[in-house]
Amino acid sequence: MLSDIKEQVLSVMSLKLMAVVLPAIVLSILTAMVMYQLGFPTMVYDEVVLILTTLMHVVLGVWSALNVVLLGIVIAGLLFALLLPALIVFREIQKKRNEPSAASDSVVHSSSNMADATRQ
Repeated sequence: MLSDIKEQVLSVMSLKLMAVVLPAIVLSILTAMVMYQLGFPTMVYDEVVLILTTLMHVVLGVWSALNVVLLGIVIAGLLFALLLPALIVFREIQKKRNEPSAASDSVVHSSSNMADATRQ
């Protein structure tokens, strides 16, 4: 189940990422071709460096987001592991609280059953 969720999140992230990055890359390539034809090779080089820098920052952002998600899963697991003994103790206390009421109900029912038996 967790792997399915991760796959869905990654597919949505990649689709949104591609929807933003792909037009920017195409526009940058077209701009570079026009600048090269006009005789500005240094501007083409700067444009390529800018594209690569942008892609690097996008990849770093996605990597950071994945790290945050994975770190959140790890922290949630650690909190669950640390709080599990307290939850077990709390459940045992709740069971002990419910047991006397169940015993008193059985006493009431047994006395009412005896009263019914004596009436008949």
